[in-house]
Amino acid sequence: MGGQIQVLSWEGRSSLYVRFYDGANRRYVVRSLRTADIGAATDNAIQMWRDIQPRIEQGHPTNTETISGAIKTYLDAEQKRADAGLIKQGTVRDKNAQLRVVFLYCGLQGLTVVSQVKEHSFNSFVAWRRDESLRLTTGENKVMELTSLNKAIREVRAWWKWIRSRRLSTVELEIREVTTRHERIRKKNVAFTDEHYEQIESELLRQTKDIERKRRTLLPSQIFARHHIYRLIQTLINSGMRPQEAANIIKWKDIEFRDQGKSLADKTLDTVCIINIINPRGKGSRAAVTDAGLILKLWRIEVERYRKAVGLNKMKTTDLVFGNPLTGEPFAYTGLGNHFRSVLTSLDLKGKGYTIRSCRGYYITRMLAQGHTPYLVAKNVGHSMDVMRKSYEQLTADDLLEEFG
Repeated sequence: MGGQIQVLSWEGRSSLYVRFYDGANRRYVVRSLRTADIGAATDNAIQMWRDIQPRIEQGHPTNTETISGAIKTYLDAEQKRADAGLIKQGTVRDKNAQLRVVFLYCGLQGLTVVSQVKEHSFNSFVAWRRDESLRLTTGENKVMELTSLNKAIREVRAWWKWIRSRRLSTVELEIREVTTRHERIRKKNVAFTDEHYEQIESELLRQTKDIERKRRTLLPSQIFARHHIYRLIQTLINSGMRPQEAANIIKWKDIEFRDQGKSLADKTLDTVCIINIINPRGKGSRAAVTDAGLILKLWRIEVERYRKAVGLNKMKTTDLVFGNPLTGEPFAYTGLGNHFRSVLTSLDLKGKGYTIRSCRGYYITRMLAQGHTPYLVAKNVGHSMDVMRKSYEQLTADDLLEEFG
């Protein structure tokens, strides 16, 4: 074959091997012939050369990485990112769970190595993952929620993007997310109705004043916790920030009050402020204009009062706005969620799909219902218009009656 193919053996190994030269990439491609018979090995080598040579000439990958090996290597790389603090450990667990199902799917499709995957190989994945995979993996005949299905699709695409970045394949998978908008009744992060938010705000306010008990007076930390959740929810309602942005990112130095030249009374009551949200990971960084100015001024007074009561140093501009004054770290989000759910339970609003993130949907829906420009609303909350409409805008017929009725 003009010196392009060689049959050889290695000491200690029974099978013979074939070696091709990949001139474009200046490397050798070695494959096992799975036989020690020189005649059969030569025939196998010639056939293998005829199969693989066109791929070499076209610059296609010649790697025969197994799908199980590719998944393991990918998860190991993601675990290193998690150990470095670039992604959360829970993200790796989610990827692992989703890709176990992908591996099962590939096995049922007869796909064992990456090079066997073609553009159409995952055409049936969506229907299979939605119905049949649940029966195979959980033993239950259920239908997967569309949002969960999209999570699986995103993991497949992320894994395959990594495959292509490693030059293990040049194939582009044709697999898209399934639209969930308007197909099912929203069950989580539902935007508050005006009536229900008024009830929630009233209950949070009542809790800040109900500090005298029959058995004992609440501790300063307990009183502070009640003020904390009250002001946090108010800030989210008036700014549309992500809860994690308010709880984990913004510091006092990031808040800018535009009240220069105003009288003392006007400065005190001014509600407008700019919150410069600087996400270290870059996602959602922006200057958000909000009506939370007065709320944050009142919250600052409460923080200073608490710090003085427990003997802490004065507040610094680098402190988190809604952080824990005792540690300087954010409060655990699970604790905030538990407190908020207890409020919903006391108001008999449990089961309506309300969460702390409902504040964001309520803000966006209210801004759009009031006629604000969708592009500017999206810019203020740090989303594209498409994502905002898909995930947060929850306009109802009642919202539209004033405009079109």
